[in-house]
Amino acid sequence: MKGYLLKYCFLGLLLFGVFCNAQRRDFPIDFISEPFFFTLDENQKPSFYSGKNHYHFQNGVFTNHSIQKPFNEIEGTKNKKQIDFEFLTHNGLKYFILKGLGIVLKVDESGFKRIDKSLELRNNFASNFFSYKENIFSYGGYGYWNYHQNLLFYNSQNAEWNNFNIDQGFIPEGRAYAFGKLINDRFVFLGGKTNSGFSKEIIEFNFTNNSYKLLGSVDIKFKDTLSAPNLFTSISKNENLYFFNKKNEKELSLIDFEKLTFSSIKNNDLLKNLNSNYPILSANDSIYFISEINGENNLTTLPLNYLVSFFPERKSLVNIREKVVYVTEYILIILISFLLLLVILRLYNISRRIRGQVLLKGNYLSFRGDIIILSLLELEILEKLILNNHLFLDELYKLDSLEKYANSYKKNLIIKTLKELKQRIKSQSFLSKKLKLEISSDSDDKRRKVIFLKGSIVPYSGWFNYLIPSFKSY
Repeated sequence: MKGYLLKYCFLGLLLFGVFCNAQRRDFPIDFISEPFFFTLDENQKPSFYSGKNHYHFQNGVFTNHSIQKPFNEIEGTKNKKQIDFEFLTHNGLKYFILKGLGIVLKVDESGFKRIDKSLELRNNFASNFFSYKENIFSYGGYGYWNYHQNLLFYNSQNAEWNNFNIDQGFIPEGRAYAFGKLINDRFVFLGGKTNSGFSKEIIEFNFTNNSYKLLGSVDIKFKDTLSAPNLFTSISKNENLYFFNKKNEKELSLIDFEKLTFSSIKNNDLLKNLNSNYPILSANDSIYFISEINGENNLTTLPLNYLVSFFPERKSLVNIREKVVYVTEYILIILISFLLLLVILRLYNISRRIRGQVLLKGNYLSFRGDIIILSLLELEILEKLILNNHLFLDELYKLDSLEKYANSYKKNLIIKTLKELKQRIKSQSFLSKKLKLEISSDSDDKRRKVIFLKGSIVPYSGWFNYLIPSFKSY
């Protein structure tokens, strides 16, 4: 009880402190009616592009100047907005890269300029973008019903996206929505969604030897966070801040990709009004984001160090065991094994039951390799005997195959047919042990012939019907 009180007091102090330190600035224009782009300018201050206007935010006020090349005049950008692009700074320049890859826009004081010659690839959604030395890279991504493992780079020589050559060796499974960061010459990433589910691997790609290396697996404490983040921003050389807007809760997570540690705050309202159509940007010891209140967009600033100081103690991402096996996975393995055993036993019992029965398949009887082909009359008689324990001879006179015969002839024909069938059963070693066909007189009326079938014949209707527990055997 004491722990819960401390927890809620802590969250209350955090929210109060953040609200006191957060600053919200109303936009000088109506951005709702026209799509805008939210970036950082050359001084690492928030700036906005809207139509032919470029707004800078400095010293608490917005200043504006016109640009020559607005976004909506760029080829291939019709009906697109900022949410369709990833924002990246590379060598001090600003770039917007189309999600799924293809279009690369360079942004400067004159406005937007498309610098690529590629088509929309639509093959690398939710990939990881980062810049290394002179190139912009994209790792993984999802497209055309598959998760990809490509490491691509934007080649400024041919203005296309090309594959980056990787030395042979360990190649991780393709993925999207991974957590990743470039640290010096290493791109470290973990988690992500793959063709086989959410990955728990921690991997690095080292540009010094062009190879991947498996660093370990994610600790169980981080398991619940292995889902796609809504937004993230780099807050230091080694750390990223991730925002999750989950179905039942909101979560902020800090990941240190050098020390491989993490910390999370769940069920918080720190970014309650955040508009996730626009990025979270970090600069000058602050984070900037667009908040939406009563249908109006505002620029909100939070002190970064103040926010970070309220995160709980960092926990290790790496599981100390070589292979992570959870208790729930053990239980799942046991349950699956038990179900498989039940299925095997079921199939075995069905097989034994079928092998121990005389089956009526179409127009023949079968039992352990013995087969008797039946005439139409024999088949009709046996079908009647299966449904009745015994039959009087005159009950068979209405069989379809006897319609053309007079009643005086039907009796002799039926008896003759039954005697021939009885003889054929007797001549088959296996069938004779299972079936006996007898003709006798009624105890009350000696003139009436009675037919008996000792043993059982089962109409065979396929294996599927035997597998259903509710199948009714004859």
